[in-house]
Amino acid sequence: MKPLLRTRWLCLLMAALITAGCFAGTKSKGSKNRIPRYNAWAAVNSMGEEEGGYALYTYVILDGNINTRTDGGKRNEALLEAIVNPVAEPDEEVRGPGDQTGALRRECNVFYIPLNQKMLPEFASPLAMYNLPLAQQFAREFARSMQEDPEVAQRLLYSGPFLVAAPVPLQGMRNRPTKILIVDLTFSSPKDIRQVVAAFRKRQNANPVDDLDRFRTVRLALYGDLLKAGLITIANIYLTDNVPMGGGAYGR
Repeated sequence: MKPLLRTRWLCLLMAALITAGCFAGTKSKGSKNRIPRYNAWAAVNSMGEEEGGYALYTYVILDGNINTRTDGGKRNEALLEAIVNPVAEPDEEVRGPGDQTGALRRECNVFYIPLNQKMLPEFASPLAMYNLPLAQQFAREFARSMQEDPEVAQRLLYSGPFLVAAPVPLQGMRNRPTKILIVDLTFSSPKDIRQVVAAFRKRQNANPVDDLDRFRTVRLALYGDLLKAGLITIANIYLTDNVPMGGGAYGR
């Protein structure tokens, strides 16, 4: 082999080895191989496009503050990051990055995030792409159905962020009564929000006795795990009733 060719070959070999070592180190240290097994989320671009079959449907309602220099903006950013880029808790089952949910839908809570695009581009900020007008539509629909708890309904309209969970998609609540779980993160510390999100990632009961039973796993996690961690004050938690409004399309 000529000296020049030998030198080039050695350089290519060394570059390949260094590159492989960097990738291996990144994979071993990174969180991408430790995706929580029961973490599921999807972008929603319009009313009524949610998919069926999940155990719980949790809507991510923000107040529109995208200034991450403020406490409100930091909370909003922390909530979206905890859902979109989750880090598994020590006791959580994990899945590989190629497996979308790693579990049956009927054992998963799904987070629905109003976004301006159906797919979130790699490295894009979910906060910058948050669809505030659509989120406000969701908030109004939930507030309209919460006739028996007007104080919580008003909070939902004028503060945030919130996680609002129901056993059926919002469109399915118009014709039947059910329960709604509201987690108010208005005064939460951004550093504690990931533990609230982790409570929704518990394996859900695929065969609940009733709608109230659907919230059992999440409520136990919120009240039990957070209480043990001394973080019970990080969020206000409400369980209220949905009063069906009847009718057809949203917004009537």
